[in-house]
Amino acid sequence: MARVTRYEYWHENMEGRGWTRLYLVHKNSGEIAKFEGQNVPRFAEVAMKRSWDYGDWYVLMLDPFVVPYRIVPPEKGEWGDWFESWEEFADYFYISELTAKRFAASEFPALAERLNTIEEFEREHEE
Repeated sequence: MARVTRYEYWHENMEGRGWTRLYLVHKNSGEIAKFEGQNVPRFAEVAMKRSWDYGDWYVLMLDPFVVPYRIVPPEKGEWGDWFESWEEFADYFYISELTAKRFAASEFPALAERLNTIEEFEREHEE
């Protein structure tokens, strides 16, 4: 029988870079959820929270089939600048391309626009 996983997450403001983000991917369903400081049904329960001026520290109990992704804003550029295709982005999170497109459109619109442009360009130049 699978067991829940204890996960510690620092939600902090990185000086000059912005706030970290936490996304939870359910390996069974392929769904992805953003952690926003509260329980996320079927994904995670908050076991403990401590707050400081610069952020919050959480202890989460994750469903056995949930994988956490802590996103730290880069010092320069946008997070995800290195992805060159929707396939690559979807593979990173272990989600379908359709889910990846919806997710990026809501959470990383500049990345979604860039990957759509690349996809369109490749389609126009297929032989």
